[in-house]
Amino acid sequence: MPGIVDRLAAPEGTDMLGDDRAVHYGQPVWANATCRGGAGGYPITGRRRGNRRPGRCGKASALHLATRSKAWADWFSLTGVETGSAFQGHRFDQFGMLIQAAVSGMGVALLPRYLVEQELASGVLTVIADAPLATRNAYHFVVPDGKREHPIVAGFYEWVCRQVQGPDSG
Repeated sequence: MPGIVDRLAAPEGTDMLGDDRAVHYGQPVWANATCRGGAGGYPITGRRRGNRRPGRCGKASALHLATRSKAWADWFSLTGVETGSAFQGHRFDQFGMLIQAAVSGMGVALLPRYLVEQELASGVLTVIADAPLATRNAYHFVVPDGKREHPIVAGFYEWVCRQVQGPDSG
């Protein structure tokens, strides 16, 4: 976009150095800037009948992302669901494999909605409970202090939010 400088892969905590916006994966920390957004994981299954009650997840087979080994335990604690099986279930090292396991009906996965929007829209996947788990690391839209009100930057941020349908948590 003319007159706007983007950064899509920048080291955590760097100064914006002339950038107008950035997309950052990690914790919402960036010097002299505001990190907005960040998406949590929702319990999503390939079964077409979503009960939308958190307690239902304690009875389903949990699908885990290997790099987020405590995610289900944290989610159960957040929602008040008591289960002795927070660490049991299949483990996958990629979101793509985790999504396919949920699609095939192997169990329930904690997934950010933006990764499975098409599957949710088509009914292939279903959100079981509208109770997202905030994670330590997430994608954030970063805007330097002093440029938050720039119309192009603000408009782009609103467009990004509409695309991932994530709330502004920052």
